[in-house]
Order: sequence, then structure tokens, then C-alpha cells
Amino acid sequence: MTSEPKLGIIIPSYNDPRIRQAIASVRDSDCDNLTRIYIIDGGSGDLTLTVIREALRTTDVLVSDKDAGIFDALNKGLECVREEYFGWIGSDDFFVANINFSQIVSVFQKLDVDCVLLDTIFIDDFRLRRRSFARRPSYLNYCTGRLFPHFSSFWKKQTVGDLRFDLGYKIAADIDFFLRLIAARAPTSWVENRVGTIMRIGG
Repeated sequence: MTSEPKLGIIIPSYNDPRIRQAIASVRDSDCDNLTRIYIIDGGSGDLTLTVIREALRTTDVLVSDKDAGIFDALNKGLECVREEYFGWIGSDDFFVANINFSQIVSVFQKLDVDCVLLDTIFIDDFRLRRRSFARRPSYLNYCTGRLFPHFSSFWKKQTVGDLRFDLGYKIAADIDFFLRLIAARAPTSWVENRVGTIMRIGG
């Protein structure tokens, strides 16, 4: 079964050859060709760019230009994505083998929710350190520290709209972004406590 991509996956990158595994984790789990990968690279050297080009499919997108860090790269990714839904991971992270992108797209289409949220596992040298559980994206949850794992979240592009990360924040732009998103949109969600993403602690 083949289909037009419906789910864009944004991966910010800068001189990290581990991005090969991040890309592979999308490709290996996309049996129905539902995804398009967007690599937003901050001007990496030739070695990393070669790794990226060799790993991408012809339908995927590589943008390589200097940026102001990960949140600037994510903003550029949001501008590039043209699919109806999108997700994101870091260049040193990867989706689990049974992420099931087809199921995620199906949830969006059948339930008409604004986001799909899964759990994230954090590892250090491939040892499990902790698990972050998906939670409903409510203002109360955020203000009381019950955050959902961002890189295991998938969103309807229309819901996010023109909202972007505030580059005035150096380390908390993601928290600010989602607080503003929750306050402005009151997003509906499908929360499933199964692991979607594995993140390396420390980058």
C-alpha cells in the first residue's frame, strides 16, 4: 500500500552523525509511506551532510543553513512542513520500532483530535534512566509540572498555525511555546501510554 505523505517529521541537526539512526527509525517504521522527513540542519560539515543525504529518501527534505539553535531550527521546520500532521525528534533520538505511524494518522483522521501523545524513555549509554508519561496538554498540568514529552507528541498543523518558538528564551522556549499553544487553542488530545520515542540524556 502506498499513499501521499500525511505526517511530516522534523529533525533539527548540527554535526551529529547519530542522525542516521533517527532517520532510520522513521523509515523502518513507515511501511505505508505516510511520512516525509524534514532535516533542518544548522550548517553541518560535509561528513554529516553526506550521512544525511545517504539516509534520506527522494521524497524527504534537507535544508542546511546556519541557524540560532534548536528552537530556530524547529521554527524553520514548522515553516517547511506541508503535511496535515507533524511530529519531531532530536538528531540523537529515535522512534521505537513499533511506533506505528499508520495508527497515529488514523487516530487523527477518525477522532479529529489536535494532538496524539505517547511516552518517552530516557537512556544513558543504552541504560534506562526514566520514563516520561504522556499527559493531557492542559494549563493545569503544565503549571503544576506535569509536562508531556514533547518529542513523543504529534500535532495537527492547523492547530499550531503560525505559533512559533520564542527565540528570546535560551532553554525554556519549548515550555513557553506549549503554554501559549494550550492557552490559545485548548487542544484536544489522544493520550496513549505506550513508548513512542527514546531520547539520549545529555544530547
